[in-house]
Amino acid sequence: MNKYTFFLFLAILSVFSCTPDDDGIGTGFLNLNFKAEFDGEPLVMFNEYDYADTKLLFSQADFYITHVEVEDVSGVVQNLDAVRFLDFTTVNKNADNAAEGITYFYNDLIIGEYDKIRIGIGVDAENNKKKPADFDSNNPLSKTGYYWTAWDSYIFMKIQGQYDEAKDGTFGLGYLFHTGKDELYRTIELPGTFVIGEDTTTIEVGIDFKKLFNTSSGLFDIPANPVNHDPDNLGPIQMISDNLSEAVYMKQ
Repeated sequence: MNKYTFFLFLAILSVFSCTPDDDGIGTGFLNLNFKAEFDGEPLVMFNEYDYADTKLLFSQADFYITHVEVEDVSGVVQNLDAVRFLDFTTVNKNADNAAEGITYFYNDLIIGEYDKIRIGIGVDAENNKKKPADFDSNNPLSKTGYYWTAWDSYIFMKIQGQYDEAKDGTFGLGYLFHTGKDELYRTIELPGTFVIGEDTTTIEVGIDFKKLFNTSSGLFDIPANPVNHDPDNLGPIQMISDNLSEAVYMKQ
């Protein structure tokens, strides 16, 4: 083989290495950028937000996502993730970090046009049968602080903070809502057209925490039921789980 034939061989090999699937279709990259919000504004821990006729603040806001997948316009589904943990409590400690959000990177997606993203909020039933000790320490499901033995379930979401019940700026009432158990797992479908090409595509996913507290008669009455992680009283956390379909959206 002379040197010209050798270099031609390398060039051909390089072309095929960029199209790894059997049909010769190339692959691209996707960033999913998750941003916590409150009424459309970045959610920052311990910032004050208007709520009904008073204010509240958040000290914790984080949750599991599982079985993230995308679907192209022809109906082909690609699974991206088994489980991730969105830790806004740690990240959203200032306005700059809150505006930046949390980004997860995915590669080897088939190039083409897509029109759906699906995200499971919580821990799917199969994994929810297990316990943190069943997972390696680098797996998000190894978090002992997110498993409640009394429920035989992971805690899917933690929302905590303080509420200004007296309307005088004292924030004297603490609130706490933890979701869990298989019946509160939700799969959210986010419609919206986007293209995966040779360059990285970034999709922003917003989570508006104010919308989690919507009821048919207005915002949820936090002072009437400020603490709920009781598996025998699913009312408020059922509301939060059901509202995820409106609170989680693809930012266009």
